[in-house]
Amino acid sequence: MANGPRKSAVIDDFQSIDNPVKDAVVLREVAASAGEYKAFPIMAKTRSGRLVVMYWRGNGHSPAIAKDNLGQIDAVHSDDNGETWSNPVAVYGNISNGDPYFAYYLACGNDRRGNIVLVIGIFNGTNYVLPHITRSVDGVGWSSPIKMTITGSSDVHAATLIPFGSIELLPSGKMILPVYQTTFNWAGLIDDNLSETTLDLTSLIVNSSSPAYSECALCPITERVWWAFLRQDGATNAIPAYRTVDAGQTWISMGSTGLPVGGGYLVQAAFHFVMAGETHLGLLIGARKSESAPITSSPGIMLAASPLAKMRPNNLAFRRIHFWRMADDGAVRDAYAGYVFDQVSNYLMIITHEELDDFSSRILFGSVDIRK
Repeated sequence: MANGPRKSAVIDDFQSIDNPVKDAVVLREVAASAGEYKAFPIMAKTRSGRLVVMYWRGNGHSPAIAKDNLGQIDAVHSDDNGETWSNPVAVYGNISNGDPYFAYYLACGNDRRGNIVLVIGIFNGTNYVLPHITRSVDGVGWSSPIKMTITGSSDVHAATLIPFGSIELLPSGKMILPVYQTTFNWAGLIDDNLSETTLDLTSLIVNSSSPAYSECALCPITERVWWAFLRQDGATNAIPAYRTVDAGQTWISMGSTGLPVGGGYLVQAAFHFVMAGETHLGLLIGARKSESAPITSSPGIMLAASPLAKMRPNNLAFRRIHFWRMADDGAVRDAYAGYVFDQVSNYLMIITHEELDDFSSRILFGSVDIRK
């Protein structure tokens, strides 16, 4: 096994958002295009330390395109910290069997036993149906996906219910994950003590049609204190932040991140880490296209962070640290991303997709020591 992910040029300290951003690492290919569209990758680590990447594979980015050729979820793994990757295995597969229901968006993380938990958004060609859940010990063998039971909200409409992003483990062993539909954004809860297949949507972050939100990233700091960062559709200068201090019963707006972002940015993941004895909150933000990404000048993944103790409402003071750059080839849907952060080795590992055209894309991996 390799000693660790390849190191790269890093910035010694948090850099002012007004200064140039250095490339953090050159992204390396995990899954080539081969004439297919591979997207929405997420990543988790097994108890043995194996990295497992799950992603959607189909005909094109949008359900309107993909429904003609269906789509499925594949998984690949690495036992050498991302240097090499296995051949894919099908986790939820229907390209070959003609199943009219196919997978799309994903959410993943680890349960209290260290198993990988994968929640799959299921699309029938017209609408979403209830998410399915599956688990794996090693990233190769997976349990049969089971349709989830939804509790806690009378506003749920299965036709538009979408899980997305990282499943975060609370100290109690419960798990939270972002879920959205039309105007609603929830912090969904899975409590294995009650049911391994029930998704509770009691915790409503926001219900808004103007502005409209979609993807969300959750970051629990303690059992009761959680942060949420949302993609505001069509916005030109906003990544809104919310916080709860009562385990999701009530959410308070904390303003925006303060990053000078454009409409081409969407927050992908949020996590916390300790540097120089101080807890920081980090964000992974996808820059989708250069003309809507003026501060990065090209598509890619931005890492931004702020000292948690200094974050105040409407003054969150996030600063950019690193940037993983992609080719500026005119594609408009780059930079969906997932992550694994290793507190022991100090490495942040990311997985993302780079669109080549409307019908093909590839999966890329990068890593960086964010505390040096």
